[in-house]
Amino acid sequence: MKKILSIIICFTFLLTLFGCNKVLANANADYYVVNAATNAETKMEAISLNDSRVKSVKGLLKQTYHLYIASVDLTEVSGATSIIHEHNGEITSFNAGLGIKIKKSGDESWVGQSIDSGKFENITSNALLVPPFNALQVAGVTNFNNISVALEAGSYYVVFAEVTGGIKALGLIGI
Repeated sequence: MKKILSIIICFTFLLTLFGCNKVLANANADYYVVNAATNAETKMEAISLNDSRVKSVKGLLKQTYHLYIASVDLTEVSGATSIIHEHNGEITSFNAGLGIKIKKSGDESWVGQSIDSGKFENITSNALLVPPFNALQVAGVTNFNNISVALEAGSYYVVFAEVTGGIKALGLIGI
């Protein structure tokens, strides 16, 4: 009986220590999703890896230490600028209403992805196009290389993660 009680106490301690439901927030900053056409900002919510909204990409988020999510509607905007990216080997024009950037509070030059934020890895290539990272960008200058685009209009969860090793991950999950 004492052995079983010891095991239960150890298990409870480990769950508390490793925080299975620990919210993975950056105590020094907030993150925002910015629509490329309207510049509308949506504050992202810090969540745990066990949040049901990221279940479909959880396996790709191992060693995540900051995890954020926001709900957005991405629609084509009449008269919006076109965002030009290579997609499936072809130069493709996307309506800016489908474009998103990630912005970090407290650092105006940090816009993802850019030379200031570093490269973003795409965790949902079936829904999102993250352009190739260009290290030759001029710091603080917005260009199409820092605008990721939804492959089609819709309602999405935007997922942003910072992972051990300086990796940043971005994805769209359909709602």
